[in-house]
Amino acid sequence: MFDNASKLSITLNLISILPSYIFIIIAMINTYKMKKWHLNYRTTFFVILISILIHSFSTTINDIFLLTNIYIIHSGGHGFLEIIFDVVEFLALYTPGILRIGIWIFVVERLIATRMRKSYEKKRSIFLAIGIFFLPDIYGGLIFFFNNKWDSFSFYYFTLCIVIDLSILLLCILLLYLNIKMKKLIFEKSTELSEKFQINENIRLIKLMLPLIFCFIVINIIFNILAIYIYLPFISEANLLVLNDTILFVSYDICLIYLVIKLKRNRNIKIMNINENNKNNKLIQFDTNNQSNLKSVTVTGHISIYNDEGKKIPTNYDQKAYFEMFAKSWDK
Repeated sequence: MFDNASKLSITLNLISILPSYIFIIIAMINTYKMKKWHLNYRTTFFVILISILIHSFSTTINDIFLLTNIYIIHSGGHGFLEIIFDVVEFLALYTPGILRIGIWIFVVERLIATRMRKSYEKKRSIFLAIGIFFLPDIYGGLIFFFNNKWDSFSFYYFTLCIVIDLSILLLCILLLYLNIKMKKLIFEKSTELSEKFQINENIRLIKLMLPLIFCFIVINIIFNILAIYIYLPFISEANLLVLNDTILFVSYDICLIYLVIKLKRNRNIKIMNINENNKNNKLIQFDTNNQSNLKSVTVTGHISIYNDEGKKIPTNYDQKAYFEMFAKSWDK
């Protein structure tokens, strides 16, 4: 399908892909470090990132084939090269479908997490996570099967994509509505602290992926409608598909930059909170009228004691000298 695309459109497409590799790898590393994320959420997150990586890689190879005229060899009927070209072109064209299912799983998983916010954190299943990870691959296998068995599959496939994209869009709207509704519970006294935490965490996790989801859905709905139902005399179908890919990769780059910044910021905030908690634990208030109310606290193995003026009392005495000093304080 990409054979008739212009060299300029293919070159621009290739340029738009290259930055995504860096940001995908950084995002994967940061996602791996998020150990406290729910297993299902981390799995769907990885599925989306891996799908983008496969889409980027297959399109890169396909663009190189087209720019170097290897597709001409394919048309000559050479068996091995023909198979390679067919596989690469298939992945470049249909990998967004795998990403689409990954996004659908992500939205459904967050809907379930929203509805089961009181108990969802405790529900972890490695088998369910494995199923989530491989479900998009099963979908990709079905696409490959029907593509080989059904001559008019491409027309119905793009129509199916529009239907799935619209369903994802509706689910996203429902998800946003539920979370706006749930956010009001944070300010109610009857809501338990654990539930408030889950609501806040769910909203924060959803916001990480929303830009990518909306960009992917809106761009694909528009271009699939143009490709199937609207005739454009000024652009060929091949150039339209390449343009769709180019805009998608630009949106990937922007959304991945946003994602990397947010992940890094969230990690820094957590580190700052831990350090702040440690600092707060060092300062102990006590009754200024009675020095017998001296209190000490152990922070990472270090003992700090303060007098009634808030000054730190040295503790680097030997045992005998320390207790002599402490006994004198009772005689005052």
